[in-house]
Amino acid sequence: VYFDHDLDRLRELADTAAAIGVERFVLDDGWFGGRRDDRRGLGDWWVSPDMWPGGLGPIVKHVKSHGMEFGLWFEPEMVNADSDLVRQHPDWVLGPRAGHPREWRHQQVLDLGNPEVGNYLFTRLHALVTEGLGRPIKGPSALGSDPRRLRQLTWTIAVTDFRLRFFGSVLGYLWQL
Repeated sequence: VYFDHDLDRLRELADTAAAIGVERFVLDDGWFGGRRDDRRGLGDWWVSPDMWPGGLGPIVKHVKSHGMEFGLWFEPEMVNADSDLVRQHPDWVLGPRAGHPREWRHQQVLDLGNPEVGNYLFTRLHALVTEGLGRPIKGPSALGSDPRRLRQLTWTIAVTDFRLRFFGSVLGYLWQL
């Protein structure tokens, strides 16, 4: 559904999914922060009070009432330049010392080689998942590692460290790489 987060429409979609035997209902892009299109809000990992004024509880409860698992889409290593996270921490974007690199799909890569970034993501996403909002099943889509470059290698190692710490803390959740 990308950015179309109408609760009644999503309930109908969940009803249809359950009727045909779907086991897991995943809420796609647009449930968080100011994310209303693919150009802004990526990286603002909290439930949007504008899109979900009552939180995700109503859709989670509806999905689970059908015996399905509930999942959330997120892509923790990526960020839009137009996001609260980048406005607060522009230095957290991986790139040259002067400015940000060219965007790809309106996105930048977070510098997970910076322990502050990894700690922030871990804390934020761990709280989100353990508050019972769902089972994240879609994760990082592009590592972009090039072993010839130390910075990229450092980033890849940091992503691995983040994954180990995060996944080890929320055992029982399914994560699709």
